Amino acid sequence: ENVVGPQSNDVIPDNPDTMAEPSANMIPLDSEGRMILLNPDGPNANVPNIPKFVNRNLADVDEPMGQNDVLIFWHVARSAGTTMKTVGAVCLGLTMVTEVGAVGHENDKKLEVNQFSKPKGKFVNVDASTAAGLEKAKELELGSSGLAQMIVANHFLKVVDIFDAEHRGRMFCLLRHPVDRVASLYNTLIKHDDTVANMTLEEFAVDRRGGANQMVRILAGSEGQSPTNEELGIAKEILRKKFLIGLLDRKRDSFYRFERFFGWKYSNIDKRVCTERFLDWDWAGRNAYQPVYRESDTGKMIVAANIFDVQLYLYAEKLFKEQWKLFY
Repeated sequence: ENVVGPQSNDVIPDNPDTMAEPSANMIPLDSEGRMILLNPDGPNANVPNIPKFVNRNLADVDEPMGQNDVLIFWHVARSAGTTMKTVGAVCLGLTMVTEVGAVGHENDKKLEVNQFSKPKGKFVNVDASTAAGLEKAKELELGSSGLAQMIVANHFLKVVDIFDAEHRGRMFCLLRHPVDRVASLYNTLIKHDDTVANMTLEEFAVDRRGGANQMVRILAGSEGQSPTNEELGIAKEILRKKFLIGLLDRKRDSFYRFERFFGWKYSNIDKRVCTERFLDWDWAGRNAYQPVYRESDTGKMIVAANIFDVQLYLYAEKLFKEQWKLFY
């Protein structure tokens, strides 16, 4: 099995807080001996209720991997989605659910796994990249089928709805600072979209195509609307409780955590090198353009347009530090 759950004896090589390795009595435990992940906003922070079906259908990040649990990589635009699809299918040999498996199988009435040569890998015959595709996946009972090992999807609430209390999803992500994400998206779209090509980056940042505050809107279900502070709180709590956090700024550390937590094993050295290749010299997100500094006027404009996502990202950075407890 490629996915075997958290490995309690594995230790990450360094503590993100640059603290010494903790002793057992430094880590808070609950009554069942599970490590308590503290709220980075403090013990008195107001914790909102997340939707009941999200709580039911997704495992908590500190729970052991269940036999029927399926990995779900939350694909935020320009945040390592292509890389994760390739690593999952090619390097790890997992059975994937992306957009690939539905090509040529749009009218299939039952689920099946097909082997593709380009892109290489095993894919279930539904499209996880669209809301309609995820609705079809639910109708065909993908969550309980036992076919999928990793789903890569953007539509958070739709993909969660595929599962149930007995067949749960396990969320993880590689988040990117909104300034970097918007700049990358802009420099990608100007090559393909004439409308965007005629915009400045500053104009794009405040245009709907710029995807302002998309992380909060997607997690809290306020897609198409400006999010509220309450919805930011919901998004924070979903990340805290349900996500193994990875950061694109620390992609190597993040992948190391994914490998340890999910028990990813490589069948041979070539598969190990495969992941190294896509993390470094063949990184899919590499895109030559002038970087936008976060303290520049343009950077500040992007921050202002994405203020909820910026707050969520800064919270995710705190969670990334807090989650080192899962690896001791």
